[in-house]
Amino acid sequence: MKQNQHIILAGPRTTAVEVCRWAQELVRLHARIGPRFARPEPRLRVLAYLQGILSETERKNGWQLAEHAGETRPDGMQRLLGSAVWDTEGVRDEPLVPTRLSNWAKSSPSWLSMKRASPNGAGSRLVSACSIAE
Repeated sequence: MKQNQHIILAGPRTTAVEVCRWAQELVRLHARIGPRFARPEPRLRVLAYLQGILSETERKNGWQLAEHAGETRPDGMQRLLGSAVWDTEGVRDEPLVPTRLSNWAKSSPSWLSMKRASPNGAGSRLVSACSIAE
């Protein structure tokens, strides 16, 4: 029988303002790499892909990432990685802010997943709420 484990968080707690900043930084990253995609569909899908990768989704496969993005099939995510036309070297070489990205990976806030790309490219409620909160 498995013993119950108590988890004690060490270090400073993540605040709502920090999570808002992470969401805004992800949108800024998407704005920088977006022009490197030839078509609007993969341009929007890459934001949903990044949100899925940074989410608390247990398995990071095509099906799980598609479900996280609100899609019913993994075809779009698979197409993004397999056959979409985009400047892979340009995206790879895009300067990132390592401390912010590592903070995303360490704390992995579950409500960051609320920020999803909409099909028409409209802004999300989370980023709007974060903008108001600051």
